[in-house]
This record gives sequence, structure tokens and C-alpha cells, in this order.
Amino acid sequence: MKLLNVFPTYTMKLQNSLLYARWSTYLQLQLILIFSINLVCLIHPVYTSTAPTNETDHLALLKFKESIHTDSHGILTSWNRSNHFCNWVGITCGLLHQRVISIDLSGYDLGGSISPYFGNLSFLRNFTLLNNNIYGQIPEEVGRLYRLQYLMLTNNTLGGEIPVNLTKCSKLVFISIGGNKLTGGILKEVDSLTNLEALYLRTNKLTGGIPRSLGNLSSLKLFDAGNNNMVGSIPDEIGDMKSLSILAIHDNKFSGKLPSSLYNLSSLITLSIGFNQIEGVLPNSIGNNFRNLHHLGIGWNRFHGTIPASLSNISKLQVFDIGYNKFTGQVPVNLGNLRDLVWLGLGTNNLGNNSTRDLDFLTSLANCSKLERLLFSFNNFGGVLPNSIANLSSQLNRLTFLSNQISGTIPEGIGNLIGLYFLVMEDNLLTGNIPTSLGKLQDMQLLDLGLNGLSGHLPSSMGNLTRLNILFINQNKLEGSIPSTIENCHNLQILEISQNNFSGAIPKQVIGLSSISLLLNLSGNSFTGSLPVEVGKLQNINSLDLSENNLSGEIPATIGDCSSLEYLYLQGNFFHGNMPSSLASLKGSGSFGSVYKGFLAHEEREIAVKVLNLQKKGASKSFIAECNALRNIRHRNLVKILTCCSSIDYNGNDFKALVFDFMGNGSLEQWLHSRIEGENESRKLSFLERLNIAIDVASALHYLYEQCEQPIVHCDLKPSNVLLDNEMTAHVSDFGLAKLLFVTNTISQNQSSTQGIKGSIGYAAPEYGMGGLVSIEGDVYSFGILLLEIFTGRRPTDDMFKDGLNLHKYAMLALPENISQIVDPTLLQLEAGEIPSQINDDEPERQINRIHIQMNGNVQNCILSIFKIGLSCSLEYPNERMKIGDVTKELNLVKNYFLSTENHGDRPQT
Repeated sequence: MKLLNVFPTYTMKLQNSLLYARWSTYLQLQLILIFSINLVCLIHPVYTSTAPTNETDHLALLKFKESIHTDSHGILTSWNRSNHFCNWVGITCGLLHQRVISIDLSGYDLGGSISPYFGNLSFLRNFTLLNNNIYGQIPEEVGRLYRLQYLMLTNNTLGGEIPVNLTKCSKLVFISIGGNKLTGGILKEVDSLTNLEALYLRTNKLTGGIPRSLGNLSSLKLFDAGNNNMVGSIPDEIGDMKSLSILAIHDNKFSGKLPSSLYNLSSLITLSIGFNQIEGVLPNSIGNNFRNLHHLGIGWNRFHGTIPASLSNISKLQVFDIGYNKFTGQVPVNLGNLRDLVWLGLGTNNLGNNSTRDLDFLTSLANCSKLERLLFSFNNFGGVLPNSIANLSSQLNRLTFLSNQISGTIPEGIGNLIGLYFLVMEDNLLTGNIPTSLGKLQDMQLLDLGLNGLSGHLPSSMGNLTRLNILFINQNKLEGSIPSTIENCHNLQILEISQNNFSGAIPKQVIGLSSISLLLNLSGNSFTGSLPVEVGKLQNINSLDLSENNLSGEIPATIGDCSSLEYLYLQGNFFHGNMPSSLASLKGSGSFGSVYKGFLAHEEREIAVKVLNLQKKGASKSFIAECNALRNIRHRNLVKILTCCSSIDYNGNDFKALVFDFMGNGSLEQWLHSRIEGENESRKLSFLERLNIAIDVASALHYLYEQCEQPIVHCDLKPSNVLLDNEMTAHVSDFGLAKLLFVTNTISQNQSSTQGIKGSIGYAAPEYGMGGLVSIEGDVYSFGILLLEIFTGRRPTDDMFKDGLNLHKYAMLALPENISQIVDPTLLQLEAGEIPSQINDDEPERQINRIHIQMNGNVQNCILSIFKIGLSCSLEYPNERMKIGDVTKELNLVKNYFLSTENHGDRPQT
């Protein structure tokens, strides 16, 4: 299994996500600060024991209380007739009329709706319900609050459209309604709110464009509509907002060019427009206009041209991110003038000319003493890594230059960057030894030196990296033995040292690293001797690859203790004897447990029993997730849960299991990749069988997304989770990572780590690797990769996918002329007729032509359509992927076309 070329891509996107997450926090702090300062000037608390002077307010508050159904902290217990309403928790009254002027119930986990009676609080100036569980809609009655200045409803679950009547509240200064499920567009009448200073709409489901009328709000300082579904271009009128300090519209579907008027907003502090489809060039004068800019985030768009040298004039710039665009040319060497620079993101462009001067800008960055992130992967940088890299900021914690043409040795001075915890140098032309100074980087968590020409021994100082989680040093020219000090790296989860020249026995210290839970790959070396019995300590490992070595002897029975093992590769060695019986009893294993075959005698029914490994972190959560996902769903293409068990075993330990119908034909993984000893390698899937399986899976997803009461995202779609019954009908299984969409309105902390990547490497959507929200589009990406795998026969983690090539690009480059070159050969043989499994030397041309002749007919038309669907589903940007309903429709059309041409001969495609 090949993870190396996939994971760094995720990590780069993760870094970009963290950029926006970090700045999001900064924006919200600014927002809260502005709100707090203004609110202090607004409210004069009054506490009195005199009789109520306004029964209307009293009754309105009681009605509001009635609409709240969950009050876990008992906040509203003080809201009763024995206590004057001005003394109720969260209520503030005015001094003169004893009317309610403020309601602030933030962060109390209140659940319920907003009563329309709150529109009777005619003196209300502040209405704040931040961070609760308020659902329903914002009542139209809000328009009656003509004194309202602050409407703060962020981080709830409010739906519906923004009420038009809100624009009648002409004194509004602050509107904060982000973090909800609001739909519709921004009101065109928004310009009637002439006093508005902040409009915070982030993370909703808003559509439409930015109304031109927004430009009339001359007092607006903050406009944040990030993470919605908005479209269109940025209107020219945006440049009329002369007070605007924060413009954040990232994570939408905006297109076109930025209006020239925008560059005249000298008041801008933050410009965050990443993750859109905006194009154009940055003007040469940008640094002369944006003198106050702190944050310039334009990554994940379609900008091109060169980086203007005038950027160095923005002396206050802290974040500069242009990653995932099409910029070209050299990086200006005067970027070192940006002394406050914290984040420099240049990755995934066409920067550099593969010349010796490409990295000159690194020397100037020594002046940036606050620099924490330096990212310039996936470009055309050449030259030698300068020794001056040792002079970079001691605060630098992430340095990535994956996939360039950088040569020379790794400077010994890199050990001076003691703050580094993320260092990625993969896929360059580096040579020489791995410097021992790397052992000084004791905060290191991910170290990737793979796909270079490094030689010599792995230094023993690597054992000092006790916090290391991931180590990639594969495909170099390293030799000798693995130092025993590696056992000190007791936090390692992934260790890939394949395709080097390591020799000697596999150290017990390596096999005994019980922390390894994702991947241990020692393949393609010259290891000798027997496999240590310590392999049984790898109980949580997912993939173990020891192939293509010189190992011998019997496979130790302790390998059966690896209950989470999904992939085991041992070929190319000299093992003898039988496979340990401890493995034979297993029908399969997954991330959180093992599956056994059983039989219900009284029903004469075969069953599959999934027993959870509760020692594995997250197993109990997986059990609950799978139960919640499957308990109310029924579909012919979903695995049917018969019952579940949560009890205590005979030893007094917790026991949890799920019981399903047994699928007699195993998993799609076994049919596509039958390479394990003892399996029937002659099994092959015809074109129609593959197409039916694809339709079955798409139909199951269509049901989960659009026909369930609460949409369900599977989060781990891959061949091993597609099971086939005796009639070869496909059933989607393993919902241990599934998410109900109503609980996914925020990004969890785990998503900033490797463990937070949702799904399996190779199938998980790229946005998940950078902390993106769980989404239907993420599943559609996985389906697209699965569809390409079904018809190419290649895993997305295949060893051939390196140097920027992946399964999506592999298929895209072959269409349409070379389609026969990428289709699974076993499929071609089946569709071409009686073609032997091995082509005879005396007639290869004739037999190959038979395949091509058949591919020029109906099968070729169908496969071409299928590949186009797979490519459309696996596009990089979520908003560009096909809808699952369209997928099922198109696949069924392909099937109908195929069946009609089978029955009536080949005909033109319509």
C-alpha cells in the first residue's frame, strides 16, 4: 500500500485550512471586542424591587421562556413572577422606563426557538443568544424592534431565510448570525441599515451573490460571508465601502476578477477570499494601496501572473497565502522586508524556473523573526537549499517544499530550527547523508524525506525525536541497519522506509513499536532473517508491508494478535509453512474490530458478527455512530443490521458487537485485488457486473443523502466496505465513521491532526485533510475514486502514483484516445472473448488487436462515459463535483445503452 504521495497533499491542504481557522479566530475576537466596547457604552444595569412598570415586556419574556425546551444549566429558573423581570438572569433594564433593553443568554446550551413575542420588547437594543442550540427561524417580528442595535445569534441551528423585516431596524450596528443553517441570499434592502458596522454571516447555507446595495453601507467595517454557497462576481460597489476593515468571503463559489476598486480600500486589514474560483492577476501597485493590510489570503483560486515586488511595502503584513493558484516567475527577494510576517504560503503554483536563483528569497526571510509557517511545495523551484536556511526564525514550526527540483545536501544547520514540528522535503533531488542535527528537532511530529537520493546510514540521533508521529524516508539510497534508538520514537503511527538498501535483521525494536496504528512499510529492502514474534505487539496496525525482502522461516502465530490489520503484504520473501490459524478464523478486520462468520440455526441463516475492539481509541464512538446510522435506514444496497449487543463478557469486560446478514461473495476489495494466498485468483468481474456494483453503491448513497430523514455521510467509502451477496448485489457497509449531518456544523479539534482525516488515505476527499467539514461532496469524491478503481483495477495508493500522479490524473490523461491502456486488463480479456491469460510470443499482435477491436465498440463508449463520471465526482473542488442524483441517472443511462447495443448491435452514442 502506498501512502506517501497522498498524505503530504493532505498535510499541505491542512496547513491552508489551519491558516483560515487561525484567522477566523482572530476575526471573531475582533468582533467580540468591538461588540463588548460598544455594549459597555450602551447598557446601564438597573436592579430594583419596585413593581413592574411594563407588563408587556414581562409577558413577552415569559413567552420567550415557554419557547425554550432545554435549559440544562437552570438559567431560566429565576424567570418567574416572584422575581422582578429586571432581576432575571440575562436581562438588563433601562434606568428611565424600566423596560428591557438587553437580553444576553450566551453559552448556556439553551434549546428551543425564538418566540415571535420578543417583537413586543420595543425598547430592546441588544439581543444576544450566542453559542446555544436555538433552532427554527428568525421571526419576522424582529422588524418591530426599531431600537435594536445588536443582534447576536451566532453558533446555533437557525434555519430559513434572513427576514426582510430585519432591514426595518435602521439603528442596527452589529448583526452576527453566522454558524447557523440560514438559506436564501443577502437582502438587497441591506443598504437601509445605514448605521451597520458589522455583518457576520459566516458558515451558513446562503446562496446568491453579494448585492450591489452593500456598497452603500459607508459605515461597515466588517463583512464576513465565508463558508457559504454564494456565487457570482464581486461587485464594483464593494470599493465604495471606505470604512471596511475586514472582508472575508472565503469558501464560496465566487468567480470572475476582483474589481479594481477593491484595491483602493486603504482601510482594509483583512482580505480573505480563498477557496473560490476568482481569477486575474495581482496589480503591481498592490503594495502601495494596502498599507494597513495584516492578512492577504487568496489561496485556492485561479490567480496567475507574477508576485508583485511592491508587496514588500505592506509592512504590517502577517499572513500572505497564495497557495493553489497559477502564479509564475520568481519569488521577490525583498519579502524579507515584511518583518511581521508569520505565514508565507506559496504552495501548488508554477513558481520558479528550475534555476539556481529560485531560492534566493529564502536568504532574505531571515529578517522575518516572527515567521512560523513557510510553505512552497508543488512548484518548479530548483537550485540548492542554501545554508542560510539555518538563519530562519526560531519560531518556524512548519517548513514544506514537497515536489520541486531542489538539489544538493540538507544543510547541517537545519538543526538550528528547533521549533520545527512539521518538515516535508519529499520528492526532490536531495543527496548526501541525513544530517545528525535533525535529532535536535525534538518537537518534530512529521518528517518526510522520501523520494530523494539520500544515502548513507539512518543516524541514531533520530531516536531523539520522541514526539514523532509520522516518518517517511522511502525511495532513497539509504543502507545499513535501522538504529535501535528508533524504539524511543514511541509516538510513531506511520513508519515508511521502503525501497532503500537497508539490510540485516528487522530490529525487534521496530516491530515492537506498539504505537504504530496506520502503516508500517519495510518493503523493497534487503532485510534477512525471520519475522520477530514481536509483530504481535502491533495490535492496532492497519497496514503491514514486508514484501520484497529476503525474510525466511515461518510466519509467527503472533501476527494473529493484530486484530485491526486490514492489509498484509508478505510476497517476495522465503516464508514456509502454513498461514497461522489465528488469521484463518477471521473473515475480515477493520479500524475498530474484527468480523466473524456465524450461523443462526433456528433461522438457518448465515450471519456476520462484528466484534468491536474496545481497547482501540474511538471504538465505542464507532459503535454508537454505526448504530445511529443504521437503526432507521432500509435499502437494498445497504448492509442490513439484524441486532446489536452491548454487554459484559465472562471476564467482566465490556463487550460490543453488531450482527449483519452474511455476504457470501465477500468484499469488492477481494474481487478487484485477489492477491492473498488461498484466495481464488481466477475470479474476475465482467463489465456489466462492475457497472451494476457501481449503480448499487450510487443508489445507496442517493438514499442516504436525499431520502433519509436526516442525511447520513458515510465518510469511509472504499472497496473493502462494499460487500457482495450471493447474487453479486452490492451492499455498502461499515458505518463506524458515519456522520448525521445535523451534528456536523462545526469543525472538531481532531481534524487538525492525522487522526482527524476522515476516511481512508487515497479515498478521503482532499478538503478533509485540511480540516474541511464532513459533507456529501466528500463522499462523492470517494465514490469517484472507487468508480475509477473498479474499471482500472488500480488502487489509489498504487506504487505507480508518485511525482504528482494520482488515480484521477492517471485516468484524465488517458481520455479519450488511450482509454484501452488504463482499463483493467482482466476486464478487457473478458469483454474480448476467449483470450488466454498469457499472450503467446508468436501471436501477441493478433490477440492485442482483438482487445482493441472490441474496445472500439459499445464497451468503449460505455467505459469512456463511466470514466468521465468518475472524474467529475473526484474533482478537487467540492462545489464542482457531480450531484449523486445525476450520478445514478448517468450510470443507469450507460447501462441501458450497453444492454441495448448488446441486443441490437453497436449504434452511435446519443
